Amino acid sequence: MPLQNIEQWGSILPPLSPAAASFESYNPLDRQAATAAAMNGNHWHSHILALTGSYVSKGLDDREIHDLTAKYTLLGYTQEQTHKEVQVMIDGARAKGFDAASKLLPSPPADYTGFHPYFDFLADIKLTPPEWIVDQVITTATLAAVVGASYAGKSLAAIDFCCCVAAGIDFHGRPVKQGTVAYIAAEGRSGLLSRVEAWRVANDQEGTEIPFILSKSGLNMRDPALIASIKTLIEKVSDLRLIVIDTLNRNYGGGNENDSGDMGQFITNCDELIEHFGCTVCIVHHLGKDQSAGARGHSSFFAALDTEITIKAIGDTDVQVSCSKQKDAPEFEPMQFVKVPTLDSVVLQPVAVTKRTNRAKLSDIQQIAMDALYEGIEPKLATGTPKMSCRLHLEDWRKIFHRRHSGDNYKSKNDVFGRARNALQTKGLIKCDSDYFTLGDKATGGDFG
Repeated sequence: MPLQNIEQWGSILPPLSPAAASFESYNPLDRQAATAAAMNGNHWHSHILALTGSYVSKGLDDREIHDLTAKYTLLGYTQEQTHKEVQVMIDGARAKGFDAASKLLPSPPADYTGFHPYFDFLADIKLTPPEWIVDQVITTATLAAVVGASYAGKSLAAIDFCCCVAAGIDFHGRPVKQGTVAYIAAEGRSGLLSRVEAWRVANDQEGTEIPFILSKSGLNMRDPALIASIKTLIEKVSDLRLIVIDTLNRNYGGGNENDSGDMGQFITNCDELIEHFGCTVCIVHHLGKDQSAGARGHSSFFAALDTEITIKAIGDTDVQVSCSKQKDAPEFEPMQFVKVPTLDSVVLQPVAVTKRTNRAKLSDIQQIAMDALYEGIEPKLATGTPKMSCRLHLEDWRKIFHRRHSGDNYKSKNDVFGRARNALQTKGLIKCDSDYFTLGDKATGGDFG
């Protein structure tokens, strides 16, 4: 039973190289059909060749393969002849990399101590509190997401906390764990650079080099070969703290967000980066058409997250940041920011968190005015002062409104402020007494805040 030509490998089973770890879909070998055909004398070489290759790719060693194929000796041949022929097939399969897939499988560590390499008794596990990258917001070595509608401010918020982590400065009063940040941006590279530069100016970091790495383009984060390339960053960056993928869709390699297989591959690759670097991977992602249903795509995405941060636009100028999932810690309290023009971009500055009115129908400008009033009286509310007793002088209110409004000049801002103020008073949401304003009966009755 001599093997006529070792090149038969190429026509019967295509070679599998270690780099081809993407494992595209294929038709698995029907071993039962192959063995039946071989034993009937129908192209024995071809079928046993394919069968042997499948055993090699499965990770079986030589002895195990010989044990399985010994029974396929044809009448008129000896088991020794079969063994010799199969060994040639095994050697050829290994030479062509058929065992590459099995080598990717984890093997038990040889130097482990304790009960078992993959199991522990509960009594032997030391419970430790979460370690935070951004205090009470994002934990280390986890999978997080920043989600929101288009133009809600997702990337703006992500860049804000990324810059804080890279520079090692507090994120609006919340301590951070400093480290290198890698930002995978599929589009808007120049705009992102402008936002980072604006952040540096606003945070007195103009002359400071911060460890912030930016991708040259979007990346297919479902491709295992590309993930293997990213992992080589550890040779040049020893303290990679955070990887941001902005957005999921633009770094998805054309996959289907609703397909469990595509999403599963994406999540698996993110987990591999988390394990390799000990870092957190944060994904910027869109809400679906039904925004109340959460992030777009397959449900396994939300299920895999440790932290989900939801971004919501409040009017034209404000961005509200809230926690919609925190797996191993309490959800943080909502935060709110106003977009402040800086250089050719904007930066986020914290403002008081306001609650949108449900019953009083307000225009965007009226809502900005109402939010500004609420911000002005917030310090008094925090002391327990009743709402009806919290008042704000007209000029103090005007200053807050002007800071929040994006008008071109003082006059335009002042004109719209006057109209909004009059409308709010007409609606019964505010009261005025000698240029001091308080919440009106409708506002304190529950229509606002």
